[in-house]
This record gives sequence, structure tokens and C-alpha cells, in this order.
Amino acid sequence: MHSRIGMSSKKHAEAAVIEGLSQAVSDMPLPDLTLLFYTGDYDLKDIFETAVKKLESKPLIGVHMPGLFNSVGIMQRGVAALTIWGVEAKTELLVGCDIPGYHIGQQLGLSLAENGDIGGTVLIFPSVHLGELPDVLRGIYSPLGPACKYFGGACVQQFTEAGFSRHGIAVVKIKKLEISNCIGHGWIPIGEPMLVTRAVDNEIFEFDGISAVQRYKNLVNDQLAENSVQLGNQNALSIVCLGIPCTNRKFLIRDIFAVEDHALICSTGVPQNSVVTLMTTSIPALPVIAMRITKEALAYHNNPEFALLFSGISRYDLLQEKYAGEVNNIYQVLDELPAIGLLTYGEISSSLGIPLYHNKSLSVVIGG
Repeated sequence: MHSRIGMSSKKHAEAAVIEGLSQAVSDMPLPDLTLLFYTGDYDLKDIFETAVKKLESKPLIGVHMPGLFNSVGIMQRGVAALTIWGVEAKTELLVGCDIPGYHIGQQLGLSLAENGDIGGTVLIFPSVHLGELPDVLRGIYSPLGPACKYFGGACVQQFTEAGFSRHGIAVVKIKKLEISNCIGHGWIPIGEPMLVTRAVDNEIFEFDGISAVQRYKNLVNDQLAENSVQLGNQNALSIVCLGIPCTNRKFLIRDIFAVEDHALICSTGVPQNSVVTLMTTSIPALPVIAMRITKEALAYHNNPEFALLFSGISRYDLLQEKYAGEVNNIYQVLDELPAIGLLTYGEISSSLGIPLYHNKSLSVVIGG
């Protein structure tokens, strides 16, 4: 297995794709798989058509992310390409997604599992507008099961060599590729666990039979008063989120987008009868935690060739100018290992056994 990375920040879509792919392919034969990430105001159709023509319809996944980053910093506009040789890859794209999330995922999973082929690594790139993303992941997992590893991130638009979508989902199953992963976030619980006694989709109405909004207000004011955090301002919403307890004392994070009169509005659904707790963090600690996550992912791989860094955009929004310190810590650990940093609307990882949809997290994927 061999891989290369290319990047471009050229203004025009065609020029950026050509430069990025030229760096990533160079004098090699066309790759067995190309992952093409882009951000900024490029036209989807231009990106798609240029990439497919350049790669002669070889297996391809293209994804529009809310941001890219490298060792230098954040790219507000740019293209990043990862090319891989020596692997087997099968891509799938679902454009029309007017069916329930579980059935969307199951349809994709069954396509990837044709002829009983269920091993490998599955990269998943759903549109953030798709909705029901945890259900989509359960659907993908149902025919493929624990024989596969699952990673990815929520994005804006996506394409494969077969077509493109503005509100769909693209996936690829890769064989003959060794992957290691570590995901973490740096949020810690505050207050006591609570039972979600009334919720619909991403709106939570009650904790323990009491108004969720009032319970949230009381806990925030009690627990964070010494940090001068006030309910309802952007600061409170940025550093207070919900955590769902998982195995090994870990928590699955859910962003709270808004506090309305009747409910807490979360980034995605929190099932009724779930146990949750409020979570907060120490902002100066986050770059240190990012370094630990990267070290752990790297330590799990014997022959690393590249890294994909899936970082929740809410981490960037929270850290602002301090985010450069987090990026610097990550690349300091990676040293000379080629890497592409991706800001996402949610991170996908199966490090806890099944594919889960995370928020506010950093997922470091090492391949080789």
C-alpha cells in the first residue's frame, strides 16, 4: 500500500483540482482510490467534472467540508487530495434520501456487502442536512456488522465517480488498508445524571419530569457561576453541552444549539429515556488533549502512511485564535507523516465498537 497527498488553494475550481491531484498522483499510475476534500465557494459540478476527468472514472470520493487545515493553519478555500494505491475500493452514492434514516443506511450497507463481502474499512460522508444521522449509521452497520471499521464526518455536499449530491451521502468500503483510530473531546460532566423523560427528534422538553430548560438554567448557574458564565449567551452554549454515558467512562457529546422557551434544541436527536449529563471543558486544556488523542492513534499503527483528522467545527468556533495551538500540537506529534485536517459538522467513529455520531470531538485516523 502506498499513498500521497496534494493540496491547492487556487481560486478557480478546475485549477485547484488539477494542482491538488497532480501533486497527489505525480508520475504514478492512476490510484486505486482518491479522496478529494474541498472547502470554500467552489462549484460542486466543476469540482466533480474536473476530478472524474482527471482520474478517468477510477474510484473516487469527493466531499465539501466546512473547512480544511494543515500544519500552517486553516484553509478557508482549497482542495486536498489523498491518493491510495494497493487497495480495493467500492464506492456508493445515495442522492435521493426521502426515506427514513435507518433505511438509507441499510440500503448503502447492503450494496457494500454484496456477495457476502463484509470486511474492511468504511468511510462515511453524509450531508449534515440529511437528518437522523445516528439512524443512518445503525442502518449501515446492520448488514456489515463488526467485521468493518467505520469513520468519517458530516459534510455539505459529496460525490463519487458515478455522480454528485447536494443533500445525500457518499460511502466507500476499502480492503487491504490497515487503520487505527482514537477519538476524544475533553469535556467533563458537571452535576448529576438526568433521565430524558420527554423528547422529540432533537428537542428535549423534560429531564426527570421537570422542564429541561429550567433544569439547564439551574445547573448552569449553579455549576458555572464562578466562571462568570451566564445562561443564554453564546459563551454558555459553546462550553456547555450534553453527554451520553458510554463504555469505559466515556461520553458521546451532543451540542446544544439553542435554549428556547419550551425546549433545548440539540445538534441531533437524543432518544427519550436516555441518561445524560451536562458537560463542560477547560479551553486551555483542549490543545493538550488533542496532542494526547493524536499520540494514542499513532501508537496503535505499526506502519503509518497518512492521517485524516476529523475535527468538529464547534471546537474551532470555541477556540477561535487558540485553535492554532491545537493544530500545532497535532502536527507536532505527526511530525513528517502526511495529513489532511478536516473541519466537520459531526465526527463518525466506531472506536467504541459500533459507528457513532459525535460532536465537539477530534477523531484521528491513521492509515497504512
